[in-house]
Amino acid sequence: MVFGVYNSVQQLAAESARASVSGLSATERDQLAKSYVTKNVGVYGMLDPQKLSVATNSQGGTFQVTLTYDMSASPAFKLYNVLASASPTITRSAAVQNGGY
Repeated sequence: MVFGVYNSVQQLAAESARASVSGLSATERDQLAKSYVTKNVGVYGMLDPQKLSVATNSQGGTFQVTLTYDMSASPAFKLYNVLASASPTITRSAAVQNGGY
């Protein structure tokens, strides 16, 4: 379950970054990325949209999307002794070049 959530957060970050490529400005890329997450988070059955936050950053020639997901209420983390080394907060990022090339 934990690995499934990690994978889902990474995939959603990558897809939302790719969705932002057509934006002509950092503001438009931000809107495209966040809109993609909002519309598609439901496809990832292991993710609760209420526990997901989205941040973007445009720096130099790249645009980065960072997703943070809170798994602290998950049954997996109620077994803390089993998952002592895993953090209940998952942060994953993906970046694309501005302009898409």
